[in-house]
Amino acid sequence: AIAWHLNAVATLISLFAGMAPLPVWARAFRRSGAILLYAVAPALGTVLAIQWSQSLWRPAAALTFWLTVGLLHPFVPNMHSDFETLVLGTNRFAVEIADQCSGLEGVGLMLIFCVSWLWFFRREYYFPRALIIIPLAMIFIFLLNTLRIAALVLIGDAGFRRIAVVGFHSQAGWIAFNAAAFAVAI
Repeated sequence: AIAWHLNAVATLISLFAGMAPLPVWARAFRRSGAILLYAVAPALGTVLAIQWSQSLWRPAAALTFWLTVGLLHPFVPNMHSDFETLVLGTNRFAVEIADQCSGLEGVGLMLIFCVSWLWFFRREYYFPRALIIIPLAMIFIFLLNTLRIAALVLIGDAGFRRIAVVGFHSQAGWIAFNAAAFAVAI
C-alpha cells in the first residue's frame, strides 16, 4: 500500500512537471490564494463523510428497505419482501437493497454540498436559521433514494428489466442528487 501511494504521488509530480516547470506551478499556487482550499476542502470532506458513513450503511439499507416496501405496497399487491436478505420485488422482478444502495452516499454528498454552499454564500443567508437547510436536504435526498428504488422495481416489473438495471439504476441516483442540490441552491 505504501509503494502504491508513493507511485501515485510520483506519477502526479511527473504529470505536473511534464505540463509546466516547477516555478510556473509555484507562481500559479501563490496567485490563486484560497481557491485551492475551496476546491480541496469539500472534496476531502466528501471522502471523509463517505468513509465515516460506511458503518451506518447496513442500518440505513434496512430503513430504505422498509420505506420502499411501505411505498410500494399499495401499488404492488403481489410484492414479496425478505428482511433478512433485503430483497423485495414481484414474481417478475426483484432487487436487493445492498449496503451501497442505502442512500447514505447521497446523504454524505448532500451534507458536503450544503455545508459548502452555505459557506460560499454565507453573506446571503441568515444564520443560524439557514442551518435548517442541511438536515432537510439530507432527509430529502434519502427519501429520493427510496423513490428511486421503488421506481426501479416498478420499471422492472413492467417488463423493462434491462432499462431498470442498466440505465435507471445508476443514472437516477445522480439525477436525484442534482435535483436536490438544485432545490437547495434555489
